[in-house]
Amino acid sequence: MSTRFAALPFTSLQSAPSLPPNPMTASSNALTAAILEGFSDGLLLLTVEGRLLHANRFAQQICQELTPEPDTTPQIPERIWLLCHQLIDSRDLFPDNIIVLEDEFTSPTGRIIRARVQWFTSNGTDSLLVTLEDRTRLSKSAALFEARRFQLTPRETEVWLLRKANNSYEAIANQLFITINTVKRHLKEHPC
Repeated sequence: MSTRFAALPFTSLQSAPSLPPNPMTASSNALTAAILEGFSDGLLLLTVEGRLLHANRFAQQICQELTPEPDTTPQIPERIWLLCHQLIDSRDLFPDNIIVLEDEFTSPTGRIIRARVQWFTSNGTDSLLVTLEDRTRLSKSAALFEARRFQLTPRETEVWLLRKANNSYEAIANQLFITINTVKRHLKEHPC
C-alpha cells in the first residue's frame, strides 16, 4: 500500500519576521529548543498556518523520509499536516476538551511511525506539537533489553530480534541459515 504525500515546505525561524529581542523570550525559546532537541522522538513545533517553529534532528529525518521526492528543502508530509489540520478543526467542535490525535503508518523504508499531535501553548501563543515515534526502533530496543534481561546468547538474541520484528519462523530460519526447529527451540527455551 503506497501513500501519496503532498508536502508543505519548512520555513526556518531566521526567515520569519521578528520582533525586537526580548531577553526573557530569547532565553525561553533557547530553553524550549534545547528541550525539544533532547528527546529521542521526533518533535515538530508548528503554527496553525503550518509554519515550522522548530524541528529536532530526528523529526527532520522522518519528514525527509516521508517526502516523495528528494529535495534540499525539508518538507512537512501531507499525512502529518492532515493530522494537524484535524486537531485545528476539532478545537471549534470541542473547545473545552484536551484532544490528542494520533496516526500510525509505515514509511517507505519500512519503519512504523506513530504520529501524535496536540496543542502547545508558550508565551500565550498556541501552536501544534507533533511527536513522531519510531515504533520499529522502540520495538528493537525493547527486544534487546529483554535479551539482556534473560541473558540470551548472541544467536538467541538474533532469533528474538527477528521474531519481535514479526518475522515468521520460516523467515527467521532462512535469514539465519538454521532450521525451523532450531528457531522454535530458541524461542521456547526462554520466557521472553
